[in-house]
Amino acid sequence: MFGDQFKFIGPSIYGRGDSAAFSLAHMKGKKLIYVSLGTIANEQLAFYQECIKAFTGKDLHILISVGNKIDKNDLGPVPANIFIENYVPQIKVLKQTSLFISHGGMNSVNESLYFGVPLLILPQRVEQIMVAKRVEELGAGICLIKNPITAGSLYKNSIRIMETNSFYENAGKIGATFKAAGGYKVGVDTILNYIYGV
Repeated sequence: MFGDQFKFIGPSIYGRGDSAAFSLAHMKGKKLIYVSLGTIANEQLAFYQECIKAFTGKDLHILISVGNKIDKNDLGPVPANIFIENYVPQIKVLKQTSLFISHGGMNSVNESLYFGVPLLILPQRVEQIMVAKRVEELGAGICLIKNPITAGSLYKNSIRIMETNSFYENAGKIGATFKAAGGYKVGVDTILNYIYGV
């Protein structure tokens, strides 16, 4: 649609230097669900409490990143299968995640699909609804637009995704196209070739 003057290079996924001290070793043996509403509109205590209610006592590990505006103590008692952090290295976590419950930000969605992780998306803004709907159209996740979000809907849709192979197959297909596109390395080569013809 854009013509030959544009080159799609996909998302630029790279190893960050912020993950060395963070370990997922204590979350082995069960499927991991990662929950994050990004870095801007993440001050949503009631939502995190619904997540805790949804997955308490389930045979799953749940990792919730709440940002730096939430006091973890305000969440109340947290069961042993749920882990609350103010910040996690997202790339490292996604490499071991079975499902990403996300706000639908473009970076988060691209990173999740790059690693073949399907999404349950709860859009917070208009552009995130567009992203979420496209993920749903491609069969790589579910867009959940309900207010308020309940523990029941979170659990039901999470299990639906994790028990349906097509979500993983479609997320993997999209991830493969991202990897084939080349990311920032192809972007650099394209720019140099344009400028210097090399």
